[in-house]
Amino acid sequence: MQAKNIFTGFNRNMKIRINNKFTYLPLAKSKGTTEQRLQKATDMNLKFFKGLKYDFKDREIKPMEIKRNLWDVIGKKLTINLMPIPYANDVNITHSVAYGRQSKGYTLSYPYDSLWEKPTIFQSKTPNILRQTQLFFTEILNPKFFRRKVSMMNQGQDCIGTMGFFKENIHNSQKLEPKKLDRFLQDKNVLEKINTLQMFRYDLMAEKNLHGAEPLLDRQVAKFESLRFDASRYDMNKFNYEEKLQILNDKLKEVLAKVRERLHNR
Repeated sequence: MQAKNIFTGFNRNMKIRINNKFTYLPLAKSKGTTEQRLQKATDMNLKFFKGLKYDFKDREIKPMEIKRNLWDVIGKKLTINLMPIPYANDVNITHSVAYGRQSKGYTLSYPYDSLWEKPTIFQSKTPNILRQTQLFFTEILNPKFFRRKVSMMNQGQDCIGTMGFFKENIHNSQKLEPKKLDRFLQDKNVLEKINTLQMFRYDLMAEKNLHGAEPLLDRQVAKFESLRFDASRYDMNKFNYEEKLQILNDKLKEVLAKVRERLHNR
């Protein structure tokens, strides 16, 4: 699974400013290495579901209850807007960019059938909810992930094209071919190459963490639903994350080495 386009309401002609107070946790709550923060995202998501499962009534839950449970876990009321999407299939959480210039918190969109009198989310959507909240917790604990994308957008760099390349060549079980990566980078200046590679690395780390958390989350859902849990369905090897990260790390080292060489020869 990959996060959908995070730039809700983005206007390309305006620069984005992130309102950190309403988008990220304080440093005291998010300190640690990237690996530690990614593990903390999973721990927070498991805690979130532990509280959420008691709020389903007749196999339905109100969107506000999801929001409240998120707030209960993070201990700080980050901005979480609720948005019903008529006849949508899944719950989705994105960064919210208001009026095309300020990123302030997140938007939780959810399926809404206008034939129903009140917006509710069916219990069958629980696995989808937990995958989205896994990405949410990853985002609030790792500000540099989104800031890199915003920086690229504000500098007029090809952030949208970069997300497209990731989806087609790196995402999930796609095999990253170094030659394709080189062709994608060849016409970019040094700064854009660095930003692009870092964005690839961050998105891949978030995706790897999501897939790693899935069996833990699904086990809890199966227990909640009194269903049999089949651990054999989960195979991280098919994603080749270590190989893809190594390719990206090596290319980034190569680009940085050339920068240092140029500076040294000045």
